[in-house]
Amino acid sequence: MAAIWSADAPVTVILDALFRLDGKTALVVGAGGGVGEAAAALIGQVGARLITADAPAAPRRASTAAAASLAVDVCDEASVTGLLADIAARFGDIDILVYAATLPAGFAFETMSLADWRKVQEVNLQGAFLCLREA
Repeated sequence: MAAIWSADAPVTVILDALFRLDGKTALVVGAGGGVGEAAAALIGQVGARLITADAPAAPRRASTAAAASLAVDVCDEASVTGLLADIAARFGDIDILVYAATLPAGFAFETMSLADWRKVQEVNLQGAFLCLREA
């Protein structure tokens, strides 16, 4: 083990020793792009059984590391409950949950409509709450 920490050890060897997730099951919600896609790619490389989920209309890029790529509407309680029940039945407990399903505000705050603000909050906050509660 001492060789891993030597000044000559490649960074990938050090990271591999520090961050292995073998035997863990990870769910990445919002894995269709941005931070979620990057998180899924990294988690898949370090040994976890990877499950990805995204909005039904979102293009699901089949990660070669993913055990399953599923659809979920994070604003719909029944959809989130169903997703987590399906995962539990098929894969058992989730050890790691990454919630990256977000809507960027994308609006000037001064001109954002209340409806747009509510939708951002519904996806960014309520969706996270539902996923965490059900996991």
